[in-house]
Amino acid sequence: MQRFMTIQEKVKKKTMLKTLFTLLLALSLSPSFSQKLYFAKANYQDSNLLEKNIGTLAKQALVLYNNDDPNTYLDNVFRLQL
Repeated sequence: MQRFMTIQEKVKKKTMLKTLFTLLLALSLSPSFSQKLYFAKANYQDSNLLEKNIGTLAKQALVLYNNDDPNTYLDNVFRLQL
């Protein structure tokens, strides 16, 4: 059996969608902070060069990386050192 939405349910749904849209818009416009690392374009165009030079990128990331949680920090540093 098909159930029809009441006017109050429609208004509630519309308000919820507007709120969700506004939240998503605000999050997409907020500035994001990222690290700038230099890795020449030539390094990732060839798989052999990538394999040879990926360590350089990891070393750059290690110098800039920090995290307040010691467990997360050590876990991520371990992965960068592989």
